[in-house]
Amino acid sequence: MENDVVNFDEVINADNNRKRKTPVWSGQDVLEIGLTSELTDWVLGKINAVRVWPKGAKGFFKKLRVAIRMVVKHSLFGSLMTFMVLLNTIVMAMQRYNMPQT
Repeated sequence: MENDVVNFDEVINADNNRKRKTPVWSGQDVLEIGLTSELTDWVLGKINAVRVWPKGAKGFFKKLRVAIRMVVKHSLFGSLMTFMVLLNTIVMAMQRYNMPQT
């Protein structure tokens, strides 16, 4: 289990040396306590729960896309589409009175 422990200082230094010369401030230097694994998960959960929308028409269309995506990913949507295809097949196969041969 000791091999699973990550030294974040080494990771940050390696990342800073590889990508950029000036480190990006992470807030760790102003905290009185370090972030534990549980606290890190809590912070990430809070950050990921917040959705930032662009302003204007771009934001409106992004919100619309997200709403449509939520509807389409719902399990009832797939069942509804299957039902509609089945209903369409039945309606197309129906015959009516005095229907022309063509």
